[in-house]
Amino acid sequence: MKHLFGALLGGVTAAAFAHRLLNGSSRLVIDVSSSEEFHAEHIPGARSLPLEQLEQQAASTIPTPETPFTLYCRTGERAKLAAARLRSLGYTHIESVSGMHEAMQKLHQLL
Repeated sequence: MKHLFGALLGGVTAAAFAHRLLNGSSRLVIDVSSSEEFHAEHIPGARSLPLEQLEQQAASTIPTPETPFTLYCRTGERAKLAAARLRSLGYTHIESVSGMHEAMQKLHQLL
């Protein structure tokens, strides 16, 4: 039931996200972790949009409200919060990843 609920809210598992990255997904990838966390480790090609700066920087980070994008952070909690806040601003093609720490470990093993 938890996975179904997450899917309805635009959630995706870390494993599915990692698989798409390895297969060349064209979705915009946005890290909502703090700037410090982003600089310590992030997915290559990801854009930084810290949760605490979300409303101020969304328009300069996400080209249009219809642009498909995926939000992530270390655990997925900030990504869920960011998704809800961005939906209230009119962004429509949002998904968030839970368990990104696990996905990063899997990506490092596969690369």
